[in-house]
Amino acid sequence: YELNVNVVNNGIGTGGSVALSPNKTTYVYGDVVTLSATLNPGWTFGGWSGGVTASELSAQVTIIGNTNVTATFDQIRYDIDVNVVGGGSVTMDPQKDFYVYGDQISLIADGGACWTFKQWSGDLTGTNPVEFVTVANDLTINAEFTQNKHTLKMNIAGPGNVSVTPEKAEYLCGEEVTLLAVPAPNNFFAGWSGDLVGAENPLTFAIEQNIIATANFTSNPPPTVDPIPDKTVLVGQMVT
Repeated sequence: YELNVNVVNNGIGTGGSVALSPNKTTYVYGDVVTLSATLNPGWTFGGWSGGVTASELSAQVTIIGNTNVTATFDQIRYDIDVNVVGGGSVTMDPQKDFYVYGDQISLIADGGACWTFKQWSGDLTGTNPVEFVTVANDLTINAEFTQNKHTLKMNIAGPGNVSVTPEKAEYLCGEEVTLLAVPAPNNFFAGWSGDLVGAENPLTFAIEQNIIATANFTSNPPPTVDPIPDKTVLVGQMVT
């Protein structure tokens, strides 16, 4: 009698192999054959079906006629969970619903303008913001970031003062600060210079770097501009 063993791989690639003992071209009535399945990494055994039904890697079949047996291998699907602690972001490539054994993945941690990458923790360790991982299990990876801190130094040029709200020694990156320039009596605010520009007053902005700025005051009044009255002109007409 003939014993035919079929292998079904539910996944990509080959899930394993099957050995017969004794391994012969034909068998006679009553022969007992041991079937042994060997798994490749990243696969589970789905079981035997057909001439023998079993879930163990090893099973026996007694020959009483031509026999067909199927060995089923199932590929394991792995999950990768990446958690961001603090701010920042992590780019994972490739980005998939699940991964299989041996997949290569790159992880890039980016703190952006206001955060600095500190370290990986969980199933990945190290301080390099760019890492490569070979999948062999489910993975939980934490990317830890620390928020940047910045200073604000205000200088005064001319008769006046500046109110800073809130006024602190250090600011967390992204924190909003309001500056109010207050000229002395009979003086005028002339604008900001240094790391700040313009003449908006009060000025509210998110601090994202160390800032040294000057509030400029003057006794000269700002120029006045006479309003221009509305006027109807023709298309193409020169206007002064």
